[in-house]
Amino acid sequence: MKRILAFVLLAALLLPASGMAETKYMTMREVHDEVASQYPDGWQETIQTKWRAVEINTPVIVPDADKCPVLALQVIEDHPDIDALPGEGWQDETTAAGWVYASRLTTETAPSTKNSEIDSHHFYAPVDLDMVWDGYGGKTLGELLLEGGDSLEAACGGKYSWDMEHPFDVMFNTRTRGKETWTTGLSVSAYQTFCGIPYIHSISDYLTYDINRQNISDPGVLYQIGPFGSVSFVYHPVQSEVMEEDIPLRSFEAIKDALRKEIDAGHIRNILEIRFGYTSANRSKDASDSASVTRPVWHVEAWWCNKGVSEMKQDDPKYPTNSRGKREFVRMIFDAQTGKLISMASDFLPAQKRIKDIGYFQGYLTWEDAKK
Repeated sequence: MKRILAFVLLAALLLPASGMAETKYMTMREVHDEVASQYPDGWQETIQTKWRAVEINTPVIVPDADKCPVLALQVIEDHPDIDALPGEGWQDETTAAGWVYASRLTTETAPSTKNSEIDSHHFYAPVDLDMVWDGYGGKTLGELLLEGGDSLEAACGGKYSWDMEHPFDVMFNTRTRGKETWTTGLSVSAYQTFCGIPYIHSISDYLTYDINRQNISDPGVLYQIGPFGSVSFVYHPVQSEVMEEDIPLRSFEAIKDALRKEIDAGHIRNILEIRFGYTSANRSKDASDSASVTRPVWHVEAWWCNKGVSEMKQDDPKYPTNSRGKREFVRMIFDAQTGKLISMASDFLPAQKRIKDIGYFQGYLTWEDAKK
């Protein structure tokens, strides 16, 4: 069955009879190589708007993959192979809700936390994998993540994979008592990958309103390592089935153009991260069908204001925020096949106009369609 969206996209994107320039499409490999060669240090530019100069110094993370398939995803029941994990004392605590959870308790005596204050230190993409944190025997973060990835692969028998090289949130917790400070734990959040491409969020996470049930919300992994021997991880086991081997994509330049329009309009004040990946929507409206279908997108994290004349809210000195904690922080997604903004979400954005059936699979543009 030809996909409904293909006809919509053809009408909007392909060469019209009037002789407009033909839309150029690229493979996943070409998009990766484009960004790697032209933006090795990310997108760096100063853009002067009528209100202010906007400094762009943004990492652009693109998976090292050859193709971008369309996949049907489904959460399945599974358990970790704790016998394959390094060390002793592992417990399988997988939940009835389908979350795979395994942990190993502390093997060394940790300092008392009495009269100490806790502090959290967040690091976002691109994370410095060469950083060394007290409490881990001089190992770099990259070495710790490599060990974590090996453990996850052993636990799941290689059935699933996660992008441990590009974690989206790394957090070290510390305790301080007087002049003494020590590390209490490391938490790493990374996206699950399918055919080398990360699944970032379901479509509902980019909307300011509630929609129908979402079959797959967040299949990423949370991996925690304590400096005193404790280790734990939790993830949703998700399997994939190929519906289309490969689909055409727009150049990263199309996404830049769309973002520049938001900057020129006075909305975007800073872009924190641009990452290629998948979102998904439910395969059908049939409640018995628990599968979701992937949609390639560019995930953008930015500071966004409604009006160009508006100034960013200042942090309360008593409660400073990190870059993702600003009131103006938003998550945006752009369709990787059209280059157009789909939606954006934030706790403080006004409700957007509802997009009909946005929570359900609506098709895709094929290579055959693009070449017509």
